[in-house]
Amino acid sequence: MRRPEVRQGMLASQLRELERDGLIERKVYAEVPTRVEYSLTEHGRTLSALLKSMCDWGFMHLKFQAERREAAGERE
Repeated sequence: MRRPEVRQGMLASQLRELERDGLIERKVYAEVPTRVEYSLTEHGRTLSALLKSMCDWGFMHLKFQAERREAAGERE
């Protein structure tokens, strides 16, 4: 499966939105070249259980789809 490309402008836009919503914090270091680090806020960390559940479901769904494809191939 090919991974989608991340465009710089879209990434910057998404990060600004997450920061505005209080989910991440941005720390800029006075270095050359400039270094920026992002981290989850305490509020952002409250999403961890939800995101883990979604990830678990995603892996379960991939397995389900693979089993369906395998079963369909056996019938043909």
